[in-house]
Amino acid sequence: MMTRYVTRVLLAVVVILAVPSIVRAHAGLESSDPAPGAYLDVSPERVTLTFDEPVSTAFGSLRVLDGNGDTLVETTLSRGENKEVAVAELDETLNDGTFVVVWRVTSSDGHPVQGSFTFVVGESTVPVGGTVATATTVTHGLSRLFVVIRASVYLSLAVLVGAIVLLWASGSRRLSPRTAVFVKGAWAVLVVTTVEAFFAYGPHAAGVKIYKALDGDLIRATFTTTFGRAQTVRIALLITLWPVLNGFIAGVRRRVMTAVLLIGVVATVSVSGHAVSTSPMLLGVALDSIHLLAIGSWIGGLCVLVFVSRRLDDERTLSLTNRFSGIAQWSLPVVVLTGVGQTWLLVSDVTKIFDTQFGRTLVVKLALVLVIVALSGSARRALKRRDVANLRTTVVFEVFIALVVIALTASLTGLSPKAVSSAEPFQETVLGSEVFVTLAITPARVGQTEVHLIMARQGGVLGELTNVEMRLGLSAMNIPAGPVELTRISPNHYTADVTFPFAGEWSVEVLASTKPFAVSRFAFEVPISD
Repeated sequence: MMTRYVTRVLLAVVVILAVPSIVRAHAGLESSDPAPGAYLDVSPERVTLTFDEPVSTAFGSLRVLDGNGDTLVETTLSRGENKEVAVAELDETLNDGTFVVVWRVTSSDGHPVQGSFTFVVGESTVPVGGTVATATTVTHGLSRLFVVIRASVYLSLAVLVGAIVLLWASGSRRLSPRTAVFVKGAWAVLVVTTVEAFFAYGPHAAGVKIYKALDGDLIRATFTTTFGRAQTVRIALLITLWPVLNGFIAGVRRRVMTAVLLIGVVATVSVSGHAVSTSPMLLGVALDSIHLLAIGSWIGGLCVLVFVSRRLDDERTLSLTNRFSGIAQWSLPVVVLTGVGQTWLLVSDVTKIFDTQFGRTLVVKLALVLVIVALSGSARRALKRRDVANLRTTVVFEVFIALVVIALTASLTGLSPKAVSSAEPFQETVLGSEVFVTLAITPARVGQTEVHLIMARQGGVLGELTNVEMRLGLSAMNIPAGPVELTRISPNHYTADVTFPFAGEWSVEVLASTKPFAVSRFAFEVPISD
């Protein structure tokens, strides 16, 4: 019986994962002005960012760094012509050089997103790869603290849901002291962590320190966001739920009120995460809410069973275990199927699910859930045989893995299912004996791109080179190196419009006459993405 049950769940996972989706979460940079890798004659007056989904600029910021990583401009972002556009005015005129733009916005699901790109004013070949890498990889805000807060929210919510579902049938007006401590403790932890999430969100989204948590501007900005309003509504619902918990769930009216309030609390968690950015949004929120209710009924009920029951071999505990076994039998497949449904909505291409940390974490979580499906079958068989020793061991393993699943669920809400920026350029400098050449391709992806080729002398002035040629090819697709038509826009600065038909590692070769009767060769390996 259990073998058929696990087989059906696994089959459902395979079938649903085979269907692609086009919806994503977390904002990605579609384009910018100046464009990534652009070469400008004069300093820009503003920076305009266009994203692939609506973003919030309530906590938005933009910095412009020079080639050494020093901040030249630090300003706020404002709303552009529509919700997908953010604009920053540059009050300072930039001298000739290579500059790094570091931006930070909040995506529609309430999560801060940051990225960077470069542009050049005048003639410059200063390599800024280290500055870009540092600006992109620095952890801003309270990411680690927020993971802890999320994990506490999910665990306390799961225990609260699990306790209510598991003890629903008893209809007892009074809980045992041990049970009351556990259930009301979960309620209290959920209230406290919700308050913490509200006040920590401003510093987290703005990328500042925790001591700014009580800053009035950040608190007011938090109230304007979906995340902030969801925390406020959750606190109100939890306060309303307290009298119901105090008398627990006896009576029809009290049961209806409990169910409505509990669903409302769960919904506020769903609209604080990825679900709100899916399309259609109501489907995403509904799937996420059902997923959380099912995972709470299972994991929370398991935690309640372990904590409340002193022994697993007395009749009262066996009765409660039998009730939990029935709940787990329907909640586990719901957890798996709704989780896969969320993946279908969030991940643009499941064949590339291992390309992101979100995808890899999601696969680990799904694998652990399937492990618990198998363990729950073993526990049911032990329960039927009254095999208390095996039942206790299996339940302990279930609880341990369930807590890991909760932690992974919390970490997933802070990860992006896609790359933050889809407009990253390629820029690399190759040194010769006397001359160095900088190649910039914007963007480095399939389709039409803009190529810039700049040559300079190390430690001196370079006279204009002659007979400059560029060739490119893709050996993996048997595309031989062919010539590229270059346009001279200034001494030793050439540009070209190139269309890359395929993704892959393209070979780019530059030939230039550096001395009479002498030709120098410069080779680049350029990764072109889809």
